[in-house]
Amino acid sequence: MTDWIAVGRVIRAHGIQGELIVHRFGDADEMMAPGRELRFGDKENSVSRVVVLAQPHGREWRVRFEGVNDRNAAELLRGTWLYVSRDVLPELPDGSFYRFQLVGLAVRTEDGRALGRVEEILEAGAHDVCVVRGEGGDILIPAVDALVRVDLERGEMVVHALPGLVPGMEVDDSNREDR
Repeated sequence: MTDWIAVGRVIRAHGIQGELIVHRFGDADEMMAPGRELRFGDKENSVSRVVVLAQPHGREWRVRFEGVNDRNAAELLRGTWLYVSRDVLPELPDGSFYRFQLVGLAVRTEDGRALGRVEEILEAGAHDVCVVRGEGGDILIPAVDALVRVDLERGEMVVHALPGLVPGMEVDDSNREDR
């Protein structure tokens, strides 16, 4: 399953003709396109299906797959993860990364202080947030260019640790106007 990347998760059945409401991860719109083959399930128990219909549905997607023809079949898929083959992922522009590429990276500050590893990526509206787990517990790092630099070849993320972002780093509030 390492060649398959998670692009969404089935939330629930929709209607009576086997349609599903799917929460897609990130900008996986083209991964849900008709004709695309997606894999349902987990590492031990998965099956591939072809997308027949895919349309935005509020913040989610309404999707129908080949072989899922009624509500009962759709209900059985509730909660199932959807994967796409890694080799069909479009190439991203320089400086952009897929979420799966960030998970597992070692994280350190610019001055070399080890913070831990990226454990997961949270969708938080305007930008994603990296959950970094280390000896000092979890740290939430906004995934924005002003704060992080990613080096996939070295397997690391370097954080510009602004005061207050990383526990244990002092906050310099000598220039605050509200004192």
